[in-house]
Amino acid sequence: MNVINSLSWCYAVKQFSTDVINDEKIKALLTATRLSALAFGLQPYRLLLVKSVDIR
Repeated sequence: MNVINSLSWCYAVKQFSTDVINDEKIKALLTATRLSALAFGLQPYRLLLVKSVDIR
């Protein structure tokens, strides 16, 4: 198995969606992220909520 080929399908950082997520779903996603289990109870990542199309 070629790892590079397996990972190359991901285009999330190359192409942004124009879909808009409602506030209820955003709150659910933030809660799920906050409650996600990681090693030692640490969450070493940050989430950015960008609503402005110009900034995105």
